Amino acid sequence: SEEERNDLKRAYLDGKGDMDFILEAVPFTHTEEEPRLKDLIQGMIDEGEVPVYKAFTDETPKKRERRKRKWEKEAEEAAKLKEEKGLGDTDDDLKMLIQGRQQKRVQELDSFFDTLAQKYGGGKSGTKKTARRKK
Repeated sequence: SEEERNDLKRAYLDGKGDMDFILEAVPFTHTEEEPRLKDLIQGMIDEGEVPVYKAFTDETPKKRERRKRKWEKEAEEAAKLKEEKGLGDTDDDLKMLIQGRQQKRVQELDSFFDTLAQKYGGGKSGTKKTARRKK
């Protein structure tokens, strides 16, 4: 789509051709889409729409593999975290998670205010007032 193409172009220019940056900056992309994204960028380069960056043209296979392993590791961690939290793929689970976090924040805020009131509020002050002597 045109929006994806604009996002890809902006990410390519901002990251000076770095594919790691491009994959992070363009929404909803994954390392499996890398060949398709590279073809789109190469088309923009061929048309003279964007400049050629060495980081894009001379990327090493080692860097590609490292990036792929990193994304796979993140996906495993996300799946593990999802399993630990007991989340499914439904919106109701997401709603419950958000509501739980909101309730936790409210409780923390109440606790914070209670602590402040206890520390600084009401009661007698620590200093005594004394009458001043006249000279």
